[in-house]
Amino acid sequence: MELAQLKQLLKGKALLLLTGPNGAGKGTIADLLLKDTSLGIEKVCLHTTNPVRSNEGSEKEYFYISQE
Repeated sequence: MELAQLKQLLKGKALLLLTGPNGAGKGTIADLLLKDTSLGIEKVCLHTTNPVRSNEGSEKEYFYISQE
């Protein structure tokens, strides 16, 4: 993708990053923002090379990929 195409694709968009220590309320804030569909906010699915944990929830938090 050319830089000009990328700029056009991202025009008028913003990135919101919620960060903080465990228990700070990041998940609560994210859930509230995602519930308000008028905001047009979408959750990004992260990629990881870590193995799937047995305690992973049913929500898809990660795309599991190989290191290759």
